[in-house]
Amino acid sequence: MLSRVISIFLCLTIFALPVYAAECLDIFPTLSQNYGPKLNLPDFKYSSENDGNKTGSNLVLTSGQYRDVKVEGGSVYFTELNAEYRFKKIELKDGATAQFVPGDYWVKEFKFKDNSILTVNGSGTVRIYVEKLEIEKNVHINDANGQLIFISYKDIDDVDDALSFTGVMYADEEIKFDKNAIIRGSITAENVNLGNTLSETYQESSITDADFNGMCGPAVIIVDYRFDECSYTGTGFEVEDETLNDYNAAVYGISEPADEAQINNSLDLSKTDTSDWLSVPRDVVDGLNDFTISLWINTNKDKDQQEIFQALGSSTSDDELEIYLKDNKEVKVKIKDDSETLSSNIELTDGQWHH
Repeated sequence: MLSRVISIFLCLTIFALPVYAAECLDIFPTLSQNYGPKLNLPDFKYSSENDGNKTGSNLVLTSGQYRDVKVEGGSVYFTELNAEYRFKKIELKDGATAQFVPGDYWVKEFKFKDNSILTVNGSGTVRIYVEKLEIEKNVHINDANGQLIFISYKDIDDVDDALSFTGVMYADEEIKFDKNAIIRGSITAENVNLGNTLSETYQESSITDADFNGMCGPAVIIVDYRFDECSYTGTGFEVEDETLNDYNAAVYGISEPADEAQINNSLDLSKTDTSDWLSVPRDVVDGLNDFTISLWINTNKDKDQQEIFQALGSSTSDDELEIYLKDNKEVKVKIKDDSETLSSNIELTDGQWHH
C-alpha cells in the first residue's frame, strides 16, 4: 500500500468507525429524524444458502444459512437464542406470523404480506438486517414491545397502509410510509417521511434498553502518526504509531521530520517528483467499511492531482482507496469503483494549514 502527498503532511489518523459516531440516543433523539450521527453498520452478511428452502404453515428453524423461507398462513419459530441466522428471502404470506427470539437475522429480502405479524419473544434484543423490504397492508411488527432493531442497508419505501411498528428502525437511505401508521419507538434515516400517521409515540426505552452490539459506540483509532522521531534512514518502519496497534510506517526520501506543524511535527513531502512518501501497513485499511481519515495538509501548489492517501489492490492501477487534492478547492475521494468530489468554499492550496 502506497501513501504520497505533494505538500507538507501532518498527523495522519485513521478511525475504524466514523468520527461522528455517537451514543445511541444521539442517533435516535426523537420519534423520527433525518440522521446527523449515523449507526456504524457492519458489512452485510449474505446467506450461503446451504440449508436450502423452507415452506409451510408450521416451521421451526434452528440457526443456519437458508435460501427462501415462505410461511403460508401459519407461523415460523426461530428457536436458538443469541444465534445468527441468514436468509436470501423471507416471505410471510397473508396472516402469517414470524416469532423471533433475541439474536441477529440477516435477510437479503423480507416480504410482509397483508395482515402478517412479527413478534419478539424472550429477554434480549432482536436485530434484523435487510437489503430489501416490502410491507403490505395492516402489518403488525412487535406489538408486544420487545426489544427490536430493524435496519435496512438501502431504502424502506415500499410500505402500504396501516403499519403498526414498535422498536427502532434505521435505513441507510430513505424511510417512507404510506398512511395510518402507528409508531412507537424511534426512526432514523437519510430522509424520513412517515406520511399521515394515526399515532406517534417516542419511546426512549426502545433505544436505551436495546443492545446495539457496538453500532453506536465511540470511534476507535486504528493508527495515529505524529512524526516525533529525530531522523529517518529510509530503512525499516521508523515512523511510530502512537496507538497500541503497532502499525509503524516506513518513510522514503526524507531524512528528518519538519518543525513546521499544527500538532507535534510534520513531514515535508514537497519534492517535485514521487521520491518522498510514507508507506503505511496494508492491515491498517484492509477490511474496513466505515472509517474516517483525519489529517493536516499544507501546500502552495495548485495542480490537477496531489495525492494524499492511496491504497492499492492487486496492481498499481487498482486503486481500492484514493484521496487527492484537485486544483485549489476540491478533494477527490475514490473507493473502488465509486468516487465523490468534495468542494470547499476556501482555497486549499494557499500555503496555510488545512484539516
